[in-house]
Amino acid sequence: MSEGRKEAFEIFKRDYIHSDTVEKNKRDLKNRYADAKSLGEQVNSSRLKINKLKTRIEQHRVRRSVQGLMNGEEDDAHMDPEEGRLRQAIEDEKARYKHSFTELRSLKTEIEHLQHFLEKSKVQMQKDFEIWWAEQASINMAQPPNDVRAAWKTPPLSPIRPAQDNPRPPSASRRQRDDRGAGKMSSRLRAEAQIASSTLTMNPTSSIPLTGDSRADADIRAFIRARQNLLQQRGK
Repeated sequence: MSEGRKEAFEIFKRDYIHSDTVEKNKRDLKNRYADAKSLGEQVNSSRLKINKLKTRIEQHRVRRSVQGLMNGEEDDAHMDPEEGRLRQAIEDEKARYKHSFTELRSLKTEIEHLQHFLEKSKVQMQKDFEIWWAEQASINMAQPPNDVRAAWKTPPLSPIRPAQDNPRPPSASRRQRDDRGAGKMSSRLRAEAQIASSTLTMNPTSSIPLTGDSRADADIRAFIRARQNLLQQRGK
């Protein structure tokens, strides 16, 4: 994916209609991961405690047997209070282990569901972006930046006013003023047209302030050419 397309995708993703739902599910998934980590630690801790308690029971039984032999007493198969306490501790820890393990298994199912939803949302957003990108490309192709007529329309010449039915003959002094004014206007327009024409012909880009953007620069050049045509038409 090109850099421009990546930037467009980031903008599209930010304004995507389902972005709030996707972000919420991401936060929920992150929290579920934290909960699962905590429950996993509890399960492991309970397992270790149970194993340690079992070891303590075995050690306690060995001490009792040795003590009985030293005292000449027969091995008492009955459970003493210390072993009873250790066995109760094992049962309590087993209950905590079972509870944590059940929650962890349920949480694992929820995490898998959120992961599946996020993956599905990601694919759908990518599809929607491709559709949007194709639409934008189609619009740009329908309006090419180098099309002068589409970018800048040449301003129309001023319409010619119809002659009056009974025009009043101008006086001699008025005709002289009109002739001089028209001559000056015509000369000025021809001079502007010649300057614009020679400037664009000799160095068409150096005298035009460009922006660096290809589309904007094409529009600027189109406008200059349209203005040149207008000046040439009026100077004839």
